[in-house]
Amino acid sequence: MKNKPVLYTIIILLIIFIPLTILGFLYKEKPISISDENPKHFPYYNNSLWFYQHNKLISKYDCLNEKCSYNIKNIINNKYVFIKDGDILYLYDINKGSIYNKYLACLNEDNKYICESDKLLWGVLDIFDEVREDIPFIYESINFNKNKYIVKKDNKYYLVDEKNDKVTKEFISKIEDFNNTYVISKENGRYRIYDFDGNEYLSNYIINNYSLSDNYIGIVLNNNLNIYNNINNLTLKEISLSNINSKVKLEEKNNKLNIYLDDLLHSSIELS
Repeated sequence: MKNKPVLYTIIILLIIFIPLTILGFLYKEKPISISDENPKHFPYYNNSLWFYQHNKLISKYDCLNEKCSYNIKNIINNKYVFIKDGDILYLYDINKGSIYNKYLACLNEDNKYICESDKLLWGVLDIFDEVREDIPFIYESINFNKNKYIVKKDNKYYLVDEKNDKVTKEFISKIEDFNNTYVISKENGRYRIYDFDGNEYLSNYIINNYSLSDNYIGIVLNNNLNIYNNINNLTLKEISLSNINSKVKLEEKNNKLNIYLDDLLHSSIELS
């Protein structure tokens, strides 16, 4: 019979692959077993960190140094946690039982994590179901302020948004503050005012006192507080000061610009 060799081949293949398929299914369904040698389920026990969910051991981190730790309140989405082990912070995936990466420092700012890598460079992590680098680790420093980041790279400062898109030109001096229009830096003990394109304003004046709201700037010049929406235009309001070092604060609220001197409301301007 001409088909006998083919039939024999099919039978042999079935004999081989059916048991392998069953074994593969059983292996796939079998959960990963972790030896639970922590009878009282302490978070730290026997120089290891133990992670439980519903009284079931999920994973175990073995400390590299004499003792490591984490803050149970800082577990992110029941999945990630920063573990302090010696001088290093490890971002640990609890469910996988593995380290995502290591850092020298991390700060939580508005649920984004500003971290310093072991290469002494800073970036920003977005951590929830997965870890995403919103800002790459290429900066010498990063500070979060008003939904933007003040970054330093190659000894120059500028603003980037949450997508790492550049918002301003580069500045030699550190950015102290900014609003929607202006950037304030400080050089040799005096403040300097620039727009986002790097154009400087009032460069002939020595400015030691100022305040910013989102859209307005108050500058103390010649014993007067001058308030502008646009420095190129006329002063919106001018207030004589008895003390040029008075604490100045501008606040935009309910279609008004409130002006505070030494924490006391001085006056308000109706905004159109």
